[in-house]
Amino acid sequence: MAEGWGFALKVVFYFRIAFLPIFLRLFSARVLARWGVAMGLQISYKYKNRWKIRQLDGDSALIGRPNAQSPVDIDLSPDTTVSRNHARIWAEGGAFWVEDLKSRYGTKVHDSKLTGKVQVKEGDTIQVGETTLKIDALPEHSE
Repeated sequence: MAEGWGFALKVVFYFRIAFLPIFLRLFSARVLARWGVAMGLQISYKYKNRWKIRQLDGDSALIGRPNAQSPVDIDLSPDTTVSRNHARIWAEGGAFWVEDLKSRYGTKVHDSKLTGKVQVKEGDTIQVGETTLKIDALPEHSE
């Protein structure tokens, strides 16, 4: 029986060393997202000509300004035109979506105010208060 476990461990180890890097290169985050596999989000945002990049493990991001009662995934402080819970961006069915969460000043995609959820793609301009956001491709995995 011990011999069987040893063989199984060798197979798992070999797969991890030999095939995992190839698998990750072949199936990038975008391809896996089309299959409904959550790989995370990368969102770039600019306030007062200063860009920041945030990578998130989950497939959804709450955007706003935090306080003790309202934690957010992407903190857009000190932009005071952003509501506490302003908008939500998420991946679903291989596409990215954004919706306004009844914020005071609204959310815009390409200068059009949102009503309901709207599908967005990489590089689309999302305006939240005085902050500009873009959804970016996740960097390719490398070994």
